[in-house]
Amino acid sequence: MSQEENHQELVFVRGIELTADEALILQKLEEAVGEEIPYVKSAAMYNHGFSVEDKKITRLSLWKKELELFPESISELTNLKQLFLRDNKLKTIPKSIAKLSKLENFDVFNNQIETLPDNFGNLYELFRADLSVNRINFLPESIGQLKKLNKFGLLNIQLMELPDSIGEMTNLKWLGVWKNHLEELPESIGNLPILEKLWVQENKLESLPESIGQLNSLKDLQFFDNPIKKLPDSLTKLQNLQKLGINSKNTKKPFKLDEKQEKWIEQLKSKGCKVRY
Repeated sequence: MSQEENHQELVFVRGIELTADEALILQKLEEAVGEEIPYVKSAAMYNHGFSVEDKKITRLSLWKKELELFPESISELTNLKQLFLRDNKLKTIPKSIAKLSKLENFDVFNNQIETLPDNFGNLYELFRADLSVNRINFLPESIGQLKKLNKFGLLNIQLMELPDSIGEMTNLKWLGVWKNHLEELPESIGNLPILEKLWVQENKLESLPESIGQLNSLKDLQFFDNPIKKLPDSLTKLQNLQKLGINSKNTKKPFKLDEKQEKWIEQLKSKGCKVRY
């Protein structure tokens, strides 16, 4: 800790010590929100308030506050690790969010967000992101820079395509892109070495990329409710699946499995894999 930090003025807010700078930012944030933000021991998605470590705000939850504008003062809380903005009315995320260089968890589930800033990929420490239930048609190519991202929720955001850079997110274990408008998946998706769950059901997929057979760690693959006509031969290379959702009664254009694929499914079922088709 620098000498300047050692001598930084401290103030009490809600009975908790904060640096004077953090207290001032909190005050500006409360003015933007229009109410006092409570101190809580562990702010979380449904636990409204702020939490503190080493006299600095590291967790913030503004749940169900009817926010239409992203408060710029949030971007000044540069020690934030957890940010929950669920169930608001946000339409945009500003470029200034990239200032949150320590952010590990970003949750904006159920807003009205239409775009992400081009520099969203600069959140290099991000481990979990849930952007579900928004209006984001396209993701910036910069998301490939999120090398630590482990869980990526993109349910029902009206997404039209996944960028090729998705294949650079090599720490991904869970990718949920169901209930969107995807017509294809990029070949680069096969470059995710530890991906365990891939959910792309309820889209407009007519095929799956051959590279899907490279996902050796995959345990849960769901692609039912898509107008898929034919499955790639490489699919039978996936031998570690525990759950497989291939088809459903609602699929308008069901495909036929060839003999090799039928045998593969029977082998999976014999190993305890739960198959939906």
